[in-house]
Amino acid sequence: MTSLSRRIIAQRLGVTFPEGQTTLSEIDFRGDPGEFVSILGPSGCGKSTFLRCVAGLQKPTTGSLLCEDEEPSASRIAFVFQDPNLLPWRNVHQNVGLPLELERQSSEQIAVRATDAIQLVGLEQNDSSKLPHMLSGGMRMRVSLARALVTDPHVLLLDEPFAALDEISRQMLNEELLRLWQQQGWTTLFVTHNVTEAVFLSQRVIVMSRRPATIIDEFTIDFDQPRDAELRGTPAFAETTRRVSAALRGAMS
Repeated sequence: MTSLSRRIIAQRLGVTFPEGQTTLSEIDFRGDPGEFVSILGPSGCGKSTFLRCVAGLQKPTTGSLLCEDEEPSASRIAFVFQDPNLLPWRNVHQNVGLPLELERQSSEQIAVRATDAIQLVGLEQNDSSKLPHMLSGGMRMRVSLARALVTDPHVLLLDEPFAALDEISRQMLNEELLRLWQQQGWTTLFVTHNVTEAVFLSQRVIVMSRRPATIIDEFTIDFDQPRDAELRGTPAFAETTRRVSAALRGAMS
């Protein structure tokens, strides 16, 4: 599985819903090919709406958004949500292969690519036949991630995917996601409320204001890659987390 990442450019992007509520206003954003960017902001400010615009699921009311000079629908974009949303009657292999079924790919192609995606996210082959209720929360999220990656995306969007997990599972999946990103090189946008998570994962962190949201702060995170668990205990990491937390508190005031 290989990916060709995409540049994401939003210019003066805004979203106003039919009932008159403006969620996003004057968003100017550039995500370079292969860049990992985390998005922080107050609850309900419009972070998820921005991801939906990038995915082509929400049409902007004003401004423009392009993925490498194309409309979002022309690029392969994968979306991982907070809830894994696995079909309970389908086993792991069948859940992962579902996007390829919808593309009407052959059963042979589906079998090979689903197996590759399952292995990529660190699941064992004997997990393939398990139903979702037989899996832990962390394993279900790995299946959700594999289902997104089976399409070989250019852009990976993640909307608080690890929020419901315990702290150890969350940290382990953070490290796994970084490994996959370094290996595959997608352009990645990651929405989270967890500042530590954002700093650990990202090359850049942006902070949005209250609704109607605009980008009010930005931090370059220049820790070396690959990153490991020990980074979280360093003074430099603590100081970066402090500065980002202060900006987020300011956005909430």
